[in-house]
Amino acid sequence: YYQQGHYDKALEPYISARKNFENKGQKEYVANIDRKIASVYSHLGQIDKAIRINRSARQLIDRKILWKAETARCDIDLAAIYSNIGQDEKAIELFMSAREIFENWGSQIDVAKCDISMATNLMLLGQNEMAIEALKSARKIFMKKGIHNHVANCDLETAKIYSGAGQFEKAIELSLSARTIFKKFEENNIKKDMTYSGVASCDFSIANNFYLLGQYEKALEQYKSIRKDLFEKGLKGEVINCDFNIACVYLLLKKYKKAIKLFQSTRKAYEEKGLKRDIAFCNLNMAAVYMRFGRLNNAFTLFKKVKKIDDLNLKAKSLFGIGCLYWRQGNTKLAKSYCKAAIKAVENIRDSLSQDDLGTSFLGTVFDYYYIMVEICLESNDFKNALKYVERLKSRSLVEMLA
Repeated sequence: YYQQGHYDKALEPYISARKNFENKGQKEYVANIDRKIASVYSHLGQIDKAIRINRSARQLIDRKILWKAETARCDIDLAAIYSNIGQDEKAIELFMSAREIFENWGSQIDVAKCDISMATNLMLLGQNEMAIEALKSARKIFMKKGIHNHVANCDLETAKIYSGAGQFEKAIELSLSARTIFKKFEENNIKKDMTYSGVASCDFSIANNFYLLGQYEKALEQYKSIRKDLFEKGLKGEVINCDFNIACVYLLLKKYKKAIKLFQSTRKAYEEKGLKRDIAFCNLNMAAVYMRFGRLNNAFTLFKKVKKIDDLNLKAKSLFGIGCLYWRQGNTKLAKSYCKAAIKAVENIRDSLSQDDLGTSFLGTVFDYYYIMVEICLESNDFKNALKYVERLKSRSLVEMLA
């Protein structure tokens, strides 16, 4: 049940097992099940309960010297809970604690895993250089142990940092390095399914960075190559995702008919799988095309569908799209209202939005919300608010730059 994500169903058998072990006096099993129960409560959103149960398990384990490594694993579980609620500093502190225990215990692989986990939190805090150092440390351990697929994973994660910082050429270089390593595993038929996923991830990373560099023809060529490979291996889900990326490139190359056709087919595939977020991405892009060609009613319909989704970023994009439509119709009051709502939504989002912007760049990025809002304010002689949104744009630019 836990592995399938049915956390509410997993809880009862965990509690039942815990009771049985407690009755038999097998405290080590009780503590380990408490870790699982804490994780379940975390997934169910009962954070305080999860933290309390985790700490209780840690105290029990900590009394036993031979269980010291399990103490570290309690710290890792608790760090994951703090990560999920955005308390990255606390998460890093716990990963550091676990890392120290593993290092004293002589478990270098676990030390490396802690470094990788910390790198994610450091990235979210905008501490990219420290994140890269953590990944380098993990890479060194994996290289020494001869675990080359993990070496490649470290390179790929580092590539993501460079890509987020706008160093796309460096990101491509690291992605190519990781791809070479993954490819050797595939050729040797070692854990083929897993390593092919690694090769595909590298290829997508390379294509995405060409896209971000504005080298759309190269990106298109790369995506088509990936699609062919995925299709031959029968990986239909990944083929669909690749089609979505190809459609995005067609938009930027102004091949609108091809783009719309691909978005329609990918949306149909996503609908069959019930993937609401992916459906919303297709709708946003098609709405942007319809808006460009003056089919405003079609654009309104699609934007309103996306507005119903729970995802704040996608909702913000739909609000912005509706605002732009009203602006085009000369309704400044409604245009300002919708753009204001879009800005409010994105300012409540903790993470950088650059990756989501990659899939909807034809509609515009987060920065465009502010640019358009300033234009609307100037058009209505609202100079005070125009200046206010310029200042907020500067603050948002700093947030994205740090992220």
